[in-house]
Amino acid sequence: MQTIGFWQGRWTKPPGEALPPLSHLEHHRDILSEARSSRHVPVALRYLITTIVLITTIRKHLSQLIRGFSIQGSDSLASWQANLFFEPTKFESTDVLVHRGIYEAAKGIYEQFLPEIMDHLKRHGDRAKLQFTGHSLGGSLSLLIHLMLLTRKVVKPSNLRPVVTFGSPFVFCGGQKIIDELGLDESQIHCVMMHRDIVLRAFSCNYPNQVAAVLKHLSSSFRSHPCLMKNKLLYSPLGKIFIL
Repeated sequence: MQTIGFWQGRWTKPPGEALPPLSHLEHHRDILSEARSSRHVPVALRYLITTIVLITTIRKHLSQLIRGFSIQGSDSLASWQANLFFEPTKFESTDVLVHRGIYEAAKGIYEQFLPEIMDHLKRHGDRAKLQFTGHSLGGSLSLLIHLMLLTRKVVKPSNLRPVVTFGSPFVFCGGQKIIDELGLDESQIHCVMMHRDIVLRAFSCNYPNQVAAVLKHLSSSFRSHPCLMKNKLLYSPLGKIFIL
């Protein structure tokens, strides 16, 4: 496995390995800098992107070359703001509903990842594989980027390894419809969690009628939100769940 490195205000290298060339470091620094000022990302979420740890790795696995992207979870006020913009909105051009704040952040990050993804596919053709993972908010972002690539037909399902999330909040209402339309199965999404993790329950717990009434008063989008009306939760689990 070759670790390309990661950027979070400074570069850290794997033990015993030389730092990548300065031009390579500046390239990834520019990726995050552009993301911070991207017009695709709401102002309140722009700082979040600069706190993301972007780790890219290339692993040789049998005849495959897997490039992995790992995204850090919530660790700043801005990242928690993304969590708190939780009203539903439509995912891509579908009728499936998604957590608005995390989806808006994912769209900005997607644009910055895309050149790296296309370069990997161009270099390695059918051998090229991609895999996304992350903790907490980072896992939710990874899932959205994974599905955006498929929905926009940028990659084929065969180019993607399963997305793996760790302690990440659920962000879809009716997400199974997307999985079915893309011809995927639940093994493409692995959700690893601790059994008492409150982050996972934030949007997927049983909301009392009083709380539901407050949400509907705060935003009209909750008044017809199917998950809230039928199941008394905001967003439902998706994929294979592994509870520790």
